[in-house]
Amino acid sequence: MRAAYEGRTLYTCLNCNKLLQYEEHNKQPRRSHDCDASDLTLNTGEARNLIQIICATDIPGLAPICEMCSSELLEGMEGQLNRLDDECNDLRQLIEALEKMHNSTDPTTVKKRLASLQLEERELRDELRKLADEDRLSEFELQKAREERDNVSMRQEKLWENFRDIHRKLLDNDEVSRRLEAEKRYASEQLHRLSTKSAIDLAFHIWTDGPIATINGFRLGKLPDINVDWNEINAAWGQAALLLDVLLQRLKVEPSMFKLVCMGAHSYIKECRPSGSGREIPLYSSGGWRPFSGQTHSADEGAAAFVDILATLASNLVHLNRTLPHTIRKETLIDNGMQYSVKVQFNNEERWTKAMKCLLSNLKTALVHINSLKEQNPQPE
Repeated sequence: MRAAYEGRTLYTCLNCNKLLQYEEHNKQPRRSHDCDASDLTLNTGEARNLIQIICATDIPGLAPICEMCSSELLEGMEGQLNRLDDECNDLRQLIEALEKMHNSTDPTTVKKRLASLQLEERELRDELRKLADEDRLSEFELQKAREERDNVSMRQEKLWENFRDIHRKLLDNDEVSRRLEAEKRYASEQLHRLSTKSAIDLAFHIWTDGPIATINGFRLGKLPDINVDWNEINAAWGQAALLLDVLLQRLKVEPSMFKLVCMGAHSYIKECRPSGSGREIPLYSSGGWRPFSGQTHSADEGAAAFVDILATLASNLVHLNRTLPHTIRKETLIDNGMQYSVKVQFNNEERWTKAMKCLLSNLKTALVHINSLKEQNPQPE
């Protein structure tokens, strides 16, 4: 680099920018092809190499450089030159080795070798074409296999859907089957329970442990301290008549003198006469008459007829080795040697109520006997 200073031209080192001393007599006229020291770039704008700048100048002023940088530059150039010499020697030795190798080779052998290699190349190209054809065929078969795999996958998915539907239906049917089986077992258990029980036992419940005997919840009797309405007593007589009629049908017994006509609280007993015009004897009372006043009660005759029919049932049970707890004698029932009349006339409430309890007790026992006979000799009801 140069600069003007007091009419003198100053130069700096291109490498280290150190100020240099320059003798003017060394200056030579600049040629058109010489490069200016300040011109450090090419037309392309790239930085120029220091060696290129030095080599392109004819005088030192165009490429100023200090002594130290020159020494370093020379050492670097000598090292590079030595490396280039070594590389040239290596290349020279390689050339000599190649020349020796080719000089010892027979041209005919080389031609044969070349022909063999060309033949091998053609064979390899043919094999390559065959392999390419096989590859295309394999790709085609692979595509077909993929399509078949996709079809199989679709069929498999559809089969799985059908399997799931069938399995769900199977589970539903199994659940229905188990439910029906449970219902069947329950029905069988209920049938067994019902078969071990008598319909009469379920239809008629007689209770004789209280002060007044009851049948199906209706009290048959009354006491001075327990007033029972005659409507309830009439209903109890109706239930007793219905039970006695069922027991007679079970034993297939038909009373010769009387016939029970069950009509609930208005049941009555009809006399059986050859002419067919028998009287209707009521088993109920209107309730307007005081039953224990010593006057005739309208239901007394019906109660006596009821006991007569019960005696007929008892005599048939005796033939079957079955007895009732209370002996029947005309219109009375015997308990512990005491006779209790079923009639209200000339009777008091306690004794009449006791007679009703004995009557219902006989009906309850007869029911048990007939059920036991049915179990020994089952017959369709």
